[in-house]
Amino acid sequence: MFIHMNIATVPAFSPVGQYADWYWSHMSEKGVLEDIFLHPQPLPEVLLYHEENYGKDFAFDDFIPMLTLEKFDAGEIVQLARDAGMGYVVPVTKLTMASVSGTPR
Repeated sequence: MFIHMNIATVPAFSPVGQYADWYWSHMSEKGVLEDIFLHPQPLPEVLLYHEENYGKDFAFDDFIPMLTLEKFDAGEIVQLARDAGMGYVVPVTKLTMASVSGTPR
């Protein structure tokens, strides 16, 4: 089981068929360089959701202090993985193409 925990965990929104981990790229008017091949333009659904719930001037980095993980229960996650017959749990905090493509961040 891979558990993705990052800033995008706070809004945790994406249109059906998309990934919430790409929230920043989806809402970016200019696009995020390492995601440009995947998402060359912002998604209107994400822009609308973000503006309605956080406001137009609320930047992606404004989510950082809200990522507290106060409800995270490692024991509950481990039990869920065991019950599902999984052999391992891998926490993932960030996935980026920058390290692969050499794109500066």
